[in-house]
Parts: sequence; structure tokens; C-alpha cells
Amino acid sequence: MSTKFIIRPGLSNDWGEIILIYNYYILNSAFNFEYDIYTVQSRLSWFEQFQNETAYQLLVGCNKDNQVVGYAASTPFNQTAGYYTSVNISIYCHPEYINIGLGSKLLQTLMAQSESTNIHRMYAGITMPNNASLQLFKKYGFIQTAYFEEVGYKFNQYWDVVWLGKSR
Repeated sequence: MSTKFIIRPGLSNDWGEIILIYNYYILNSAFNFEYDIYTVQSRLSWFEQFQNETAYQLLVGCNKDNQVVGYAASTPFNQTAGYYTSVNISIYCHPEYINIGLGSKLLQTLMAQSESTNIHRMYAGITMPNNASLQLFKKYGFIQTAYFEEVGYKFNQYWDVVWLGKSR
């Protein structure tokens, strides 16, 4: 499997592939606390936040066949107006494309593109245990800002979440 990826802005014709990747993690992991899978239509408002000229970004990573195999998103950290310079970062890779550099490339690109925005702080919430994600963000200078014990519930158990943050 090639480890060369094309990173580009996510387009509306990528949405179906993004949903498939995210739905995999809804069904098979506690990396998010969603219970119900999405369709493009049910996730439309989430996708639309990237359509205007904002600091919020949706990037996709494509393999050599131009298939979307991962994505990264920066979204509002909180909807309250005073939080507008802080973003939440999410990165999801197709399970066949983990631990081969795609997450790093997505995060590097997302961080570089945020340089031209008003973003001041970036945050990532990681369900524990998830050493791969923890090490990915720490590699790029994110530090632990909070640790919430048993804050999420999925698959009949409670999960801890560590929050990492970084100034742009």
C-alpha cells in the first residue's frame, strides 16, 4: 500500500466517502460517542459549515486511485460567540490506512492552512485509550489541557477523554 497521499479540500462529491469512514467508527469504536450512523442528508448541516469563507476547514486524504481514505476537520470549539478563535480538530482515517502517515499529513496540512485564519487555539478530544491519536497530536506540539474521567458512555461502559490543545 502506497503511503503517498494527496491532501485537498473536501468537496461535496466526497461527502459519501467521509460518511462511510465516520460511520465505521460510530459502529466499531468508542472514539466518538455517537450511537446512530449518518447519511449525507442527516449530516448536511455539518458539511455546509465548510462551504463559506470561514476558518473552519474540511480536508480529505486521497490514495493513488483518488479515493478518499481519511479526512480532517476543524470545527467550532463552542457555538458561543466568544469562542470563535478556538477550533476542535477531528481526524478519521479508513481502518486500512491507519498508522502509515495519513493522519500526520492531514494534521500538518490543517495546521498550515490555519495560519491564514483568525484561529488562536486548536483542541482535540481523544477517547482513552488511544495511544496512536495521543502520540499524533503530541508530535505536533499539542499538550494535555484537560482529562475527563468517565465522561462518555458507549458499548455499555464509561470512557475517559483527554483534551489536548495548541496555540497556532
